[in-house]
Amino acid sequence: MKKYCAAVMVLVLAAALMTGCGKTSSDEQVKAPEFEVSKINVNLKLDAEREEQEVLSYSDSKKMIFRIGGEHADEFVVGTSADRFVIYDIADESVDKEYVMDKDVYGRVAVPYKDGLLYSCYWVDQSNQYPYHWQVIYQEGDKKTVIDQGEEEMNSQKSMIVEDGVIYYTYEDWSDGYHCGVRKLEDGKTVTVAEYDDIDEMELMKVADGICYIWIWNDKSVKYFATDGNKILWEQKFDGNDGHIRYDVNDEYLLCWQNGSEENLTAINLKNGEAIDRDIQLKDPWMTTIGDYFLIEDENKNQYYAIVDGDQITVEKLELPEEQQYKLPLSNSFSAGKNSAILMAGDYWEDKREYFLLKLS
Repeated sequence: MKKYCAAVMVLVLAAALMTGCGKTSSDEQVKAPEFEVSKINVNLKLDAEREEQEVLSYSDSKKMIFRIGGEHADEFVVGTSADRFVIYDIADESVDKEYVMDKDVYGRVAVPYKDGLLYSCYWVDQSNQYPYHWQVIYQEGDKKTVIDQGEEEMNSQKSMIVEDGVIYYTYEDWSDGYHCGVRKLEDGKTVTVAEYDDIDEMELMKVADGICYIWIWNDKSVKYFATDGNKILWEQKFDGNDGHIRYDVNDEYLLCWQNGSEENLTAINLKNGEAIDRDIQLKDPWMTTIGDYFLIEDENKNQYYAIVDGDQITVEKLELPEEQQYKLPLSNSFSAGKNSAILMAGDYWEDKREYFLLKLS
């Protein structure tokens, strides 16, 4: 078994309190996170003539699932849609399995399921007023089983989460009026967890203990809420008129940022929906989580970490060692377990990308 990289670097991230926005008392200093960082050597042997690109769809501590797509003549094909999915073994640094789409069928997101792969895909019927026909498919070897299907106006299915062997995914369906929502696949059966017919956009943020945490955009407002499939447990609504909204979730809190609001950061307790506000100026930040920490990078590449404790949000600057040869990107990340994350350096549309495994010491 190969190692991830020739050397593992330990990054000690020292805390320097941000001027004018800290709430931590002089007697209490939030401990800065310490990380181990290793480069993941990914070699997918892409076809340069087809200008193939990879997009990370799923990760854990052992494997990464990439969707691989090349140039497409069809004008309705959106983004990097997959001609095939590739499961990459991190320790062996090799492709473990490939799942090839049928002709003119394009994959979107995929997660491991039982002894195979569960993925969403779509194809285009230009004569239909709804050009996207979608399916959720379980594939084991060459055998493909259709789990769910429908029609959609846009290429919008993008959330698929594994929780204790149960798969939760978002959907949009125009085959019998407009509906969208969250369904789950459990014991081979598909069950609708939440369904709506009057919203503009939604995303499944997290699933824990069977509770779904959902983000909804509707009529220039954003609502975050939790549901067990039978009732709404809590909800928080925000005005979205002022621009972007960004968020991330750990085991205890949802941290969200609203551009133009008086208090840019809001932490929402996942147990009860209670909100904590923080007055701090950040420019178009991206967020990722690792353990109890939220890692933040703004549009000027300034990096911070935030931690929620009691009734306060503490934000402090990440101070990286001078000997670090690269700066870890925080804009594109995937969870690799509670205390680990996979970070990608390089834009989705660039030819070369680098991947790093970040572990909380």
